[in-house]
Amino acid sequence: MKDITGKKYKALTAKQFSHKCLIYRTHFWIFECDCGAKKIMQKSKVIGGRFVSCGCGLARKKPNIKSHKHTGTRIYRIWKNIKTRINNKNNLGFNNYGGRGIKICDRWVKFENFLADMGYPPTNKHSIDRINNDGNYEPSNCRWATSIQQTRNQRSNVIIIYNGILKCASEWAELFNISASVIRKKYKKGLSSEEIFKDVVLKEIKNNFIEV
Repeated sequence: MKDITGKKYKALTAKQFSHKCLIYRTHFWIFECDCGAKKIMQKSKVIGGRFVSCGCGLARKKPNIKSHKHTGTRIYRIWKNIKTRINNKNNLGFNNYGGRGIKICDRWVKFENFLADMGYPPTNKHSIDRINNDGNYEPSNCRWATSIQQTRNQRSNVIIIYNGILKCASEWAELFNISASVIRKKYKKGLSSEEIFKDVVLKEIKNNFIEV
């Protein structure tokens, strides 16, 4: 007789040998079910899978899988698109993302974690944006941004540090009420930030002097 003490079959664990039926030459064991009940059952039928529990049906129940219930929603599509751009070489945007080394952090491989970290977009005009365009998709490098904000954050944009403040050309143009194209042209000529904004500063000084 093979000893099966301690072995588990579905919801049943063999506890100890009970008796042998001499007529049918079968062995009976005491099995403990996951529900806590103990029952004498025919060994061969338990091992063969005919009996999977004491009768409570515990082993036949489907596992309680909690769904995030966001499949098909906009934020779920955003998350799936991130993974596709990173992992699918056939995706049109792969060369600008996964193809150049951009990755998604391990935590965000699971949608629930992505949702917990980012929350919902403030409006339908907001989408996911990486603060550092060369950085990965991770909590510290992502935000919800409008298309205007994202355009300013493109790799092709000119970033200038002036008086210790970092802004793109479009933002400096708004601040000083001048043309962004003029700023870009001066930047491409190799001028320093002080030289780029020299005329603007002189104009402000002159205006303030006249007003006084």
